[in-house]
Amino acid sequence: MKRVAIFGNTGAGKSTLAKRLALLTRLPLYPLDLIQYRAGGGQVPDEEFFKEHAALLRKDEWIIDGYGSLASAWERFAAADTLVYIDLPLVTLYWWVTKRLVTGLFIKPEGWPENSPIWCSTVNS
Repeated sequence: MKRVAIFGNTGAGKSTLAKRLALLTRLPLYPLDLIQYRAGGGQVPDEEFFKEHAALLRKDEWIIDGYGSLASAWERFAAADTLVYIDLPLVTLYWWVTKRLVTGLFIKPEGWPENSPIWCSTVNS
């Protein structure tokens, strides 16, 4: 297990699992939100995102947390040797997203770019 793609619905615990797996395996962790969004929550241009994403996929080892776009997801799934899909009941996802919203008003959610618009991002989720 050297190239791990973790994906699932918003609020499913992808980042939490990815962080723990990175600690256990000592594989480098790359949250997609940090390359897909700028500080403040603005999305980077597609060309810039795909360039950075391709560079990640060329690395020998990685854990990539997140979905990105449909095209980038299929590229990542093809390059990964391990896929982890988190599928939880919707009520659990709604609860965890709501909890993240409330705590995010005081503490930046882990793996989110600086100054991300917590309210707007959560509603979009």
